Amino acid sequence: MSQPPMQTPTELTYASVRPFGNAALLLRLAVIFTFLSALFDLLGTIVYVGLIFFMRNLGSRISTGTTSTTSAASMPSTFPMTMMLIEYAVFAGLAFVVGITKLIAGIKLHRLRAGAWGWGLAAGIVGCIELWCSLGCVIPLAAGVYTISILSFAHVRAYMLAPPDRRNSFPT
Repeated sequence: MSQPPMQTPTELTYASVRPFGNAALLLRLAVIFTFLSALFDLLGTIVYVGLIFFMRNLGSRISTGTTSTTSAASMPSTFPMTMMLIEYAVFAGLAFVVGITKLIAGIKLHRLRAGAWGWGLAAGIVGCIELWCSLGCVIPLAAGVYTISILSFAHVRAYMLAPPDRRNSFPT
């Protein structure tokens, strides 16, 4: 009995029905992660503003002597309290600006408007350099790395630049 001749593997090509592959799904996930990251930043803003009011109220009670300590010599200076208020105000301002930036980027990425790639990339970069850790340091960092890597794929960028009639409709 003779064996069939062994065939050498030839070059394989994979055909896709959709010209942009999974670009719509990847972009949709980037939009979701950008919105979630923006939500965490805006919630962080609310938390920092709440801390400012709480610390200000606590500082005014300490300085007026309405706490249990009544001796003027035992009352601490208000300078550390003022510095903490300034620190929380800076953190609240940074979280608010970054949250708004990510919100604009998410809307532009979702609607694929002009400048969506640049705004998405900006949201990813800002998510990676958040040093004030609004409500969990890992979530904005992970969302930023994912957004940057997804927007760097050639087929995702081609999908974003294609006219609406040539690309598949954005999944909703």
